[in-house]
Amino acid sequence: MPINYVAKKEIPYTIDWNRLFDTLNQYQFFKKKSIQEKFLLSWKERIIVSEKKSYEEINKIDLTTTEHFPIRILFGSCFIAWCAIHIDNVEKCIFQHQLNPITIDLSWFLSEHLYLSKNQQKLFSTEQILYSVTNTYSNFSYIPILIFSPTFHYPYRRVIDGNHRVEFAIKNGGKYLQAYALTEHFFSENPNSFLDSFSRDIFLFLCDMNYFYDNCNNRRNWKNKILGKSEYHQFLYNSYIAQS
Repeated sequence: MPINYVAKKEIPYTIDWNRLFDTLNQYQFFKKKSIQEKFLLSWKERIIVSEKKSYEEINKIDLTTTEHFPIRILFGSCFIAWCAIHIDNVEKCIFQHQLNPITIDLSWFLSEHLYLSKNQQKLFSTEQILYSVTNTYSNFSYIPILIFSPTFHYPYRRVIDGNHRVEFAIKNGGKYLQAYALTEHFFSENPNSFLDSFSRDIFLFLCDMNYFYDNCNNRRNWKNKILGKSEYHQFLYNSYIAQS
């Protein structure tokens, strides 16, 4: 059972991995069924191992003082699981790599509550950046916020640190904020930016699966995007499961 990082006490919840991977296997990603089964089985085994390992890791972390943020793992618009980002480690990686922030107009931000209320709690695509209303205020608007900004198909971008700064700036008539827009490549290249092993592996699995979603979701091009044996080996070389 994975850990529910959204709950205050990080309680576990149940995922039927056999059913999930059987469902994913109904989509044709590779021309040879045996290749596809091998690929999905490799991920399934790895995720189950990291799921068990995460309980030991979480027990060693003081979650009341370790700042972390939950991110939805989706395949298309279907929810699979939660993963958690280790905010302190993300900030260390940004400092080590000397990344430069960007300037974002505050008109791009939308409260998550308003976003969910627009479509009865269903996820829909939006160009806006979601943030949480925290009811806590901070005038440290000069400190860049952190935004999860994937390049693959995902319904929205999300503030993962600095929600209170966004809220303060909006309510006080601000126009711009500095931000680090972090793509999936940042997280895959900095695996310690995840709170635990399960968060890391389920996120990397998301990256692999969304490769297929982005390249195969157009039915007119579906057959042209199904990978044969040679294409599979090239894909596997670049796959996240082969990089760790």
